[in-house]
Amino acid sequence: MKHEKILVLLSEVEDLPPQTSWPSWARHPNPTHYKREKSFAGGRLCARAALQRMNCPSFLIENLEKPFPGWPEGYLGSISHCQAGFGVALAKSDQVLLGFDRESRFLSPLDGEQGRNQKNATCNKWQRPLDGEQGRNLNFSPEHLMKRIASSSEKLNPFLFQSIAPTHFTPQDNKLTEVANLHETQKALFLFSAKEALYKAQFPRWELKLGFKDVEIKSPPEILYQLPKEFIVEEFDFRFEYKAVKDITEFWKFEMGLSEEGIARVAIHGAHYLPKFSFTGWTWFSTHSVYSLVVGKEG
Repeated sequence: MKHEKILVLLSEVEDLPPQTSWPSWARHPNPTHYKREKSFAGGRLCARAALQRMNCPSFLIENLEKPFPGWPEGYLGSISHCQAGFGVALAKSDQVLLGFDRESRFLSPLDGEQGRNQKNATCNKWQRPLDGEQGRNLNFSPEHLMKRIASSSEKLNPFLFQSIAPTHFTPQDNKLTEVANLHETQKALFLFSAKEALYKAQFPRWELKLGFKDVEIKSPPEILYQLPKEFIVEEFDFRFEYKAVKDITEFWKFEMGLSEEGIARVAIHGAHYLPKFSFTGWTWFSTHSVYSLVVGKEG
């Protein structure tokens, strides 16, 4: 890849400054309720810190009338937030596709980009991964979630997630989940987050409303025991102090692309350019969250 290392900057929700101290550029342009404003502010503060960390001459992040921000020329980023905190991935390049996702381990993933589109979709056959109160805590069936988001070939490959062990999961941490389901829970979160990151990578370029089953992991994820050389992961405490992340010990690297269902969908929409792109993903778990980074390039 012809770009410098990708910076992944993470911040925890408890470190977010009080609302009265948020600068104007970090405030939501259409405030409706505090939770939404907090997510927006945390993401923008984290993104600005990432730009400063990478010595970008401009810290301006435009608030486009679209569900993604406008980045300074020559830079590309992706912002994510969940109940546990915020995160941004930033590359000093605008020649790649970049998607980043952070999900809380203690909530089932309902509120991602694909989830929001599924709730509002009127012209596709997407299904929400979980419905009602089940989607608001971890008391859900991982098998049910996998059924809703896994492509046909992912369901038929029993070895796809063989390398995904239930690390970071303990009975004390998961009072709402039986120990026997820990492996299945981690697989479901892994798959959701990876697909969410790919969705976010392609959407600013083409705005394709892909479903979970339209993309898939192409081969069993490779487990890595050290930080991938392609990117840097740091923590940011909103006081412009940066430090290395300590509670991440394993990463999984994998290739992603369109599934048979996805190829059929993009053909209908005339999006023949998407299959020309290859996508590489990395997913990792921390004590409180699961993270996925997806990079797409042509060829």
